Amino acid sequence: MQTVIIVVHLMIVATLIATVLLQKSEGGGLGVGGGAGYDGRVIFYVGVPSVEAALQRAESLGGQRQMGPVKAPTGLVVGHFTDPEGHLIGVAGAA
Repeated sequence: MQTVIIVVHLMIVATLIATVLLQKSEGGGLGVGGGAGYDGRVIFYVGVPSVEAALQRAESLGGQRQMGPVKAPTGLVVGHFTDPEGHLIGVAGAA
């Protein structure tokens, strides 16, 4: 029974991911994007206790800060950095 539940769950997740990736962004391309004038991309966020500390650590390991920390009205704090290979990664935590 657990196997059936896991398979159904994976099918639902795969369907949701495919739906998001196949939607047209406002810029006209496929994928997730920021709208017209922005490249399509997906940013994965990692939960951290301190966004500033995580960004500093990323920089010390060769990453480059792109944004943040920025506090949203909801209290969530986010930041972005690129790793040495250029991959954009997000970090998020409470204020």
